[in-house]
Amino acid sequence: MQLTTEQLKTYEDRGYLFFPGCFSPEEVQKMKAEVPDIYAKDLPGKVLENDGKTVRVVNGVHKEKKVFHHLILDSADNS
Repeated sequence: MQLTTEQLKTYEDRGYLFFPGCFSPEEVQKMKAEVPDIYAKDLPGKVLENDGKTVRVVNGVHKEKKVFHHLILDSADNS
């Protein structure tokens, strides 16, 4: 995928890009189904909010879950 100049500017300004419809509803459901297990684990990449309970972000989930590993590989088989 080649990003446009506008997309690069948006990324520079906001720090992220949004691609609606990039994943099918089935793919999204597979990823969402893994979230509770990821949040429950004590992973090195898990960052909590100041309350010490709320998960802010989990880095490195591609090392824990096959569906995310396939995502970073841009694999068609992300089951």
